[in-house]
Amino acid sequence: MAERYRSPYTIMSDPIEGLARAALERVAAVRAVGGPWLVQSDAETQLSIFCERLVDGDLIAAEATVRELSSRYESFEALAEELIAEASRRLGRMWDHDEISFTEVSIGVSTLFHLATRMSVHSALASFGAQGNALFVTLDGQAHTLGIVLAAEAFRQHGWSVELRLGEDIDRALHVVATKKVLIVGLTCSQADQRNDVARFVAEARSIQPGANILLGGTLVSAEPERAEALGADRLVSSLAGALNEAERVRTAQPILPHGPN
Repeated sequence: MAERYRSPYTIMSDPIEGLARAALERVAAVRAVGGPWLVQSDAETQLSIFCERLVDGDLIAAEATVRELSSRYESFEALAEELIAEASRRLGRMWDHDEISFTEVSIGVSTLFHLATRMSVHSALASFGAQGNALFVTLDGQAHTLGIVLAAEAFRQHGWSVELRLGEDIDRALHVVATKKVLIVGLTCSQADQRNDVARFVAEARSIQPGANILLGGTLVSAEPERAEALGADRLVSSLAGALNEAERVRTAQPILPHGPN
């Protein structure tokens, strides 16, 4: 009789709030405190406006803030990194002092990572570990992104090399799949999302990388599992612990793919 698989993740060690805080701290570390932008006379005002737009979930306005300020900076990429890092620190302090709720900080975290994707701040989106490569993606039009952000953070904390992309159009997301050697691709789908887009991405991603294992989470999995199953993912997951469990099954069943830049 085969030995029963023993999951190392039966109880998730990191509560949701802990993962959100870890995500903020990691992005804050992208740039050291006290970069050149902070010497601007209106830096505090602009940072406050930027953070307000983040917790409002106003991605377009937040991006506009960065672009408005870019004329003062020699490098747009450096400004984006510095502003995102400073905003992460500010949101963390506001949360600590009960100036914003966990709901608001959750929206802020999601918007921050979505903005990092749009502005190609890869230092905030990628990290390296020894367990294998994992890519987490939401497609253009998918509004609920916090779950995938927290899943990416949980995988990072458990030693995976992780890349996170939010709000990508399908072709760009598939290009990322084509250029990375990944063991896990994590997706989400709600009842409101365009299921045809998710199904197309799953089918084409599997064609591009047959060795990748596609995990699908989101409210569709728990509310309408039959419809979720029809999207073609290798495994459906309904919790962070479940996603880690499935990834560990995959990792221990086959050789680990190379990690780091490919």
